[in-house]
Amino acid sequence: MLLDWIHAQKKTVARLSVADLDAYLGMRSQGKRRTSIAEIVSLLRGVLRHLHRSGLMMRDLSGEVEGPPLYALKGIPSVIRPEEVAKVLKRLKCDRSALGRRDHAIWMLLVSYGLRAGEIKALKLSDINWRGERLRIRHAKAAAYS
Repeated sequence: MLLDWIHAQKKTVARLSVADLDAYLGMRSQGKRRTSIAEIVSLLRGVLRHLHRSGLMMRDLSGEVEGPPLYALKGIPSVIRPEEVAKVLKRLKCDRSALGRRDHAIWMLLVSYGLRAGEIKALKLSDINWRGERLRIRHAKAAAYS
């Protein structure tokens, strides 16, 4: 696609500039997500390195092409809305299997008491005081009990 674009611009590979690459990326990036643009940039860098190593470009422009910053947790919501929590709990309560009951209990600990995943994972049956209706929680960060 790059070579077609270069030809349409009446340019040659040897005379490509950073401004040309910016224009090409601008055209290729329209309407695309950051991850797709990052893939295009990665492929473009590889093509530019190849063109330079094969002697078709005097200067290696692969280092001049910058992609968009990608954020590892961008797609994860920071908050779950109360109606979503209620919907999940309702569905889990209907599942009477052992896994369904376990998942319901985990969600209740998460939303009712604000326990962390590590604290829930560390729970043992001996941590439950059934008569006193109390839980002993191992705080993973402080290695203490409450």
